[in-house]
Amino acid sequence: MKIFLDSNVLMDVITQRMPQKEFSEKIIELAASKELEAYCSSLSISHIYYSARKIIPPKQLKEILKDLTSIVIVAPVDKFIIEKAFSSSFVDFEDAIQHECALAIKGINYIVTSNRKDFKHSAIKTLNPSEFVKSHTKEI
Repeated sequence: MKIFLDSNVLMDVITQRMPQKEFSEKIIELAASKELEAYCSSLSISHIYYSARKIIPPKQLKEILKDLTSIVIVAPVDKFIIEKAFSSSFVDFEDAIQHECALAIKGINYIVTSNRKDFKHSAIKTLNPSEFVKSHTKEI
């Protein structure tokens, strides 16, 4: 199974953000044990660094992100993805980029996001972390 993780799922793990932290951590554990393939966009890594550096010292944050990127496959955001996002029906441009990045990865089964309402126009089924863990951990 292949899933695409929105930035907010990774932020849940890195910043220990409730209420999805426990479920987001379980997803990363499943990816680390190779029970699923988890992807994120390169945009997510820079977004997370920018946002989390205010609460985690930059040197420590870089190590956390380095560890995370050894588990999660980082998909590039290129000109093609940006152009597709410009013409997307998504209200939020960052979400449009995430969606187009997920679409560019062959075989993605789900987008996992803490903000499903932001992905109401998604061509890929979306689940929040708790929904994913509760409905798919037996299946994986």
